[in-house]
Amino acid sequence: MFLYDWYFVQDFYSDSECDELLDICKNNKSRLLHDSPGPGKKVDTTVIEMEKFDNKLDRLFRMVHDINKNFFGFDLFEARPLGMNYNSYGGDLNEYPYHKDCNIPGSSCDSKLTVILNISKESFEGGDFVMFLGYDKIIPELNKRGSLFVFPSYTFHKVTPVTKGSRQTLSTWIQGPNFK
Repeated sequence: MFLYDWYFVQDFYSDSECDELLDICKNNKSRLLHDSPGPGKKVDTTVIEMEKFDNKLDRLFRMVHDINKNFFGFDLFEARPLGMNYNSYGGDLNEYPYHKDCNIPGSSCDSKLTVILNISKESFEGGDFVMFLGYDKIIPELNKRGSLFVFPSYTFHKVTPVTKGSRQTLSTWIQGPNFK
């Protein structure tokens, strides 16, 4: 469903598909790719090389490109990202303050869309995804397992502290030519 500056699909992946993705994430830490966190990030993040997912994310990337074509209209590269961030929030590593997902100034491309998939196995409290749209807008739809969430990468957003349980997501960024 398209709302304002984001798009979400509830139940995009089933429980069993999320379990498969979690197994891949827990057993395949990249030795080549590393996270480039924003300031203040307190999250356990592991980068998983895209090839480890086989074709399990094909549907996700087709959907993201369809969403972009029908709603955002950004000029995107067809190539997939090299990896996915597996983010686990809980304990002392439980939040990510306001930030935006951008490339380093002077890069030959820009992050255009941020893609998040909730694959949490257990329930959690806190861990709300919040976008800054001139005010704090909590996005409760992303708290449900299997939900896909897509938004422009230049939008400020945060994850509030997880106070109970564990919040687990996959995230990546879809690139395109520099904004003009």
